[in-house]
Amino acid sequence: MSNANPKGEHYAAQLEAALVQGQWTSNAPAKGYNQVPISWSELFRKHRKHCPADAVAAEVASQLHAVSLLLLRGRSLAEDPEGDDRSVDGELRFTDECVLSAECKAEGQESYDKLDAIGDKTDSVRSTLGYMSYTLARPHDCLVHLKSFSADDVDSLSPWARVERIRSLTLKGMASELVSPADALGYYTSVIQLLPPPAPANPPGELARWAERALWRACILSAQSLPASEVLPVMRTYVAHTSRWPAAFRPRHRSTVLRLHLHALSLCAPPGPSSQRPGRLAWLHETRTTVAEARAVLTGSTRFPASGARNVAVEAFVDGCVRVWEAGGATGEQADWLIDIIYWAMRLTFNSPRLMRHLSRLLAASGDIQLSKRTLMLYIRLMQHAREASDKSAPRSPVVDGLPNGASVYPPPPDDGSDPDPLFLHTIVHGIRMLCRAGDAPAAAELVPIARGVLERCRLPQYELDEAKAALDLAQAIWNLITGVKAHSPDARQKHLQAARSLLEDIDTPAASYHLALVLSLGGSATLNEAIATARAAVEGAPREVRAWHLLGLLLSAQGDVSAARSILELGGALEEEDPAPPDPTTIDILKGWNEQQFGWPGEQEDWGKRDEREDALQLRMTLVALMENVLGAEGASKRWVEVFTWWSQMSPENTSSHNVTPEIPALTLTRTMTPPVEQDEHSPDTPIPIQLIPPSPAETETPSSHSQDASPRISSPTSEKEKDGDKLMAKMREQVTKGRARIDTISKKIATRGRSNSDVRRSSSAPDFSLVLSRTSSYQASSIHSRGRLPSPIGSLAIRRRSPSPPPPPPPPPPSAEKEKAKGREKRDRRLRSELWLMSAATFRRQGRLESARGAIQYAEACDPHNANVYTQLGLYYVAHRDAMRAAAALDKALVLSPDNVQAHIHRATLHLDADDVDLAEGILNGLTTGAGWATPEAWFVRAQAAGRQGRVKEQRQWLERALVLCEGRGIREVGEALGWCL
Repeated sequence: MSNANPKGEHYAAQLEAALVQGQWTSNAPAKGYNQVPISWSELFRKHRKHCPADAVAAEVASQLHAVSLLLLRGRSLAEDPEGDDRSVDGELRFTDECVLSAECKAEGQESYDKLDAIGDKTDSVRSTLGYMSYTLARPHDCLVHLKSFSADDVDSLSPWARVERIRSLTLKGMASELVSPADALGYYTSVIQLLPPPAPANPPGELARWAERALWRACILSAQSLPASEVLPVMRTYVAHTSRWPAAFRPRHRSTVLRLHLHALSLCAPPGPSSQRPGRLAWLHETRTTVAEARAVLTGSTRFPASGARNVAVEAFVDGCVRVWEAGGATGEQADWLIDIIYWAMRLTFNSPRLMRHLSRLLAASGDIQLSKRTLMLYIRLMQHAREASDKSAPRSPVVDGLPNGASVYPPPPDDGSDPDPLFLHTIVHGIRMLCRAGDAPAAAELVPIARGVLERCRLPQYELDEAKAALDLAQAIWNLITGVKAHSPDARQKHLQAARSLLEDIDTPAASYHLALVLSLGGSATLNEAIATARAAVEGAPREVRAWHLLGLLLSAQGDVSAARSILELGGALEEEDPAPPDPTTIDILKGWNEQQFGWPGEQEDWGKRDEREDALQLRMTLVALMENVLGAEGASKRWVEVFTWWSQMSPENTSSHNVTPEIPALTLTRTMTPPVEQDEHSPDTPIPIQLIPPSPAETETPSSHSQDASPRISSPTSEKEKDGDKLMAKMREQVTKGRARIDTISKKIATRGRSNSDVRRSSSAPDFSLVLSRTSSYQASSIHSRGRLPSPIGSLAIRRRSPSPPPPPPPPPPSAEKEKAKGREKRDRRLRSELWLMSAATFRRQGRLESARGAIQYAEACDPHNANVYTQLGLYYVAHRDAMRAAAALDKALVLSPDNVQAHIHRATLHLDADDVDLAEGILNGLTTGAGWATPEAWFVRAQAAGRQGRVKEQRQWLERALVLCEGRGIREVGEALGWCL
């Protein structure tokens, strides 16, 4: 299109620009030489006048404009300016786009004849004739006109020539779908070579229209015939280009491809939730980018639905996001961004049960149990109202009978947006277990009859109905277990536990075997062998479940088989260290499970629930260290804490940033007061000295005698070799935890790989020595909250003097930062786990006699979670070891304020009352404890026997001692409820 005059060059450039923009309905697509807007007809006239040598270009443009207007006829340009109104969101099929309606074909044929009459068949003429042939539903003629077009020699093409080349290849693919479908995908993928780099286009022109059409069809055809490894690159190209275009451009196509992209990513997700797994961070980034793009498209293209209508596109998008979250491990850390997505979706929907169902589950995963409970109740009310309105509960006859296994095919329920009965039942069952796990048994009890009613209405094949009934029975058994454990009445406790056992014995699943073993473990030595056999069945049925291995190890330790318990725990810990094989994209069909409505029962795979793998593995390692302490003693176990802290820092890289395992605490200093030191005699009460603490370094000492009453810049005193070794261990633990994202050698993750001992376990190391008690040669100190080391008690033989010198108390923790104040749910749980880890190490240090190391660990635990009652229980034991009864009592009282049911705090508080000769107060505490939360704790019964002996009630003393002995016989190295909880 060259011209010899300025006007000719101007109108040639204006014509090409107007064609590239493709604004066929515009009244002013171009400007005249005087910069005045002109219409299409005026543009064609001006071009013919000033470019007589290029009259073919004007004729091609004129006929192309006429055909484009015919294609747009009868469509609402205000609602659908880009012409994908005939496509259905989520359907992977093509509509009859670019085909003229029957009433327009006569005018289209006239335009085709005029253009075909041109003698000089240039590339532009042949490309336009091929386009017109396709609009007239003549795919064979289209392929004849376009046979010479390919993706070669594109560097020298003008912008409009590039558009024509892309359009021609796209039309060849569309015509091939009707003539030879096997060739269509090759034409579409060849368009990718012609596309310029992604760039913004507002408004999108002909290049964007034909490029999107080619990529859209390439995505759908490749998804239907190719594995994920070949489909994902095409989808990534589609997303890269369309993300630069307005949200209102082809929204149905784009939302469908983006949802399909999310579905493909969910199938190709790297295994496990750890961000250190290969490809995990890249997968997360691509997932979040795709979700953000889909959200932007739906925001710009959807509206709040009218009364009785649904926003299907938004609901389906949320389903895809939840599927990706599940594929990524369904962890609480990844739930917050998805909760934000659902809150956004609620602004585009009205009382959608699907969104309520997803939101309840996500809130529970993030730790917001109360809001999850309220959302679940709202979901149930919505579903009940929908059932009343549509009468879905009426019996429906099966369409097909006599299928294998007695199955039948039932018609789907009306599509009013509510969930089918099986999914409704599954959600209620999940809610029952969620509430039981949170300790809200009364709320769970309200859902059981509702679930029974839904089960009666379910119309399912018999084998799926059996699975649904088993899942509901399992949930009800878990509720009975939780209620029985917390019951204060022995009769009520026995009733609920027996009901749980009866239900679980009729269910043949690994999860049921696991819970049955939990029930049997409460029976002591009488049912210990049966509990071990049931736990073995759970391990055999679910060999990848860490909690099943952990339970079996605890039960074997209760039996006294240390070697077997250690082997089982090591095998369970090795499961987490094994990196499962990532999915092979070359074998994945990305249409698997696409757009399926679940009307059947999801099956047994959900019985184990979703938990944080790090938490399960950490609890198992804590049990293993407690076991090794019984075998090797506190000195041998303390060295293993380095391995545990190293593993935790490696598994929790985020702890080095905003949620550091080791909060910043200044070095140990003593603050001088402005007044001179006051001389104190040995009878005057000691004055607390404000200090700042960190776990001691080798230069710091920790003997009780080092706490002198005078203030000095540093504490220094001779340090034993044993204490120096312990300080080095503590410093190394602190160093390992604060390494952050630095890669740690994987060999440090191995736990207890040497030295299998065949010796018998020391019987429940908190079990009392009854001969010593009766002879009063020494007194018993109940075990710590974590493990069961048998230590000489500082209470009794070493009487506590209320006014004895004692070390100053640790200062209150620093105020939490704003970021920690905002933390919730999963983050709080992580801080609680870190706090418990420090407390367990503090208990080991205390049993070694290294009290200052114990104090430093308690300080770290308090900084991690100041609301953890166990922190103040350990602090009370620390003061007991220093023979400071007053401060020990204050610490234990604070523990009881934070957690009124803290069993160990009650036991140690009662022990302090006994040592102070307040026997009646001790008896009052222990009476309520042994009939309530501490009914299965042998220390509680033992200390109560001591109180009865002090009161001269010999018969009751003997009864309580026998009860304590029975409980000790079937007790593991740690409490099952503390290590595993009572519900999956």
